[in-house]
Amino acid sequence: MFKSRRVHAVTSPSAGDNLTIGKKHSITWQANKMPGEKVAIFINGKNNFDTKGFSTWQQIQNINWKLASQDNANVGELKIDPYHFMANGRHSFKVLIVTDLGYWAISDGFFSIASGVSINNGLEHYIKQSLLVDSMIIPKEYQVYRIGEIDTIEWNKDLLGGKQVSIYVLHDDASNIGNKLYADSEVIIKRRWYNIVINAPNTGGYLLDPSQFNGQGNAYKILIIADNGKWSVSNERFTVVNPH
Repeated sequence: MFKSRRVHAVTSPSAGDNLTIGKKHSITWQANKMPGEKVAIFINGKNNFDTKGFSTWQQIQNINWKLASQDNANVGELKIDPYHFMANGRHSFKVLIVTDLGYWAISDGFFSIASGVSINNGLEHYIKQSLLVDSMIIPKEYQVYRIGEIDTIEWNKDLLGGKQVSIYVLHDDASNIGNKLYADSEVIIKRRWYNIVINAPNTGGYLLDPSQFNGQGNAYKILIIADNGKWSVSNERFTVVNPH
């Protein structure tokens, strides 16, 4: 269906550009080459693929693209804080732009994302130190999650309270965040957190494939926030690995 709808229309970011988290940068494209009213922006950090070898939509779908922004007017430009790409690194990234009529374009070359300093971490809740509770059960300290194997996040639903919860995973430096009732809200709001789920029922557990953490490594923490404002942080750090 989409085989003939690839176009060369992305004008920035281009090869060698450096985007900094905490500052807005322009994603630009030639809208006249991409019919449609709305566009979605995706990001990919796999730096070992050549877009010339991917000519069909089916091939592109086999690459792990992460949604950064959707339902944007197709006007040829979107200003965005790279925080929403939820990643950083040198010469590793490409963007994919897709219109609501199925036309798509990929940026040329690889660009970089610098960590920067981002005070606004994108959380939809205002964290108050006084509403911290020690409700997290799993992940336990130094637990290992394996991508492709269904696992769980668990918490004491009665201690946390509320009807719904939102869950985030740390995509930043884990130092000085603290554990249990010693978690520091001032540090937490200055860190980058990747949203896993919004407004899930407060059942005390959430099943997931660890690929939802959107990364691998050994410096992860979970932040869970209830709709009553109470919040909790997992103890110590846990690890995400891909055994495949």
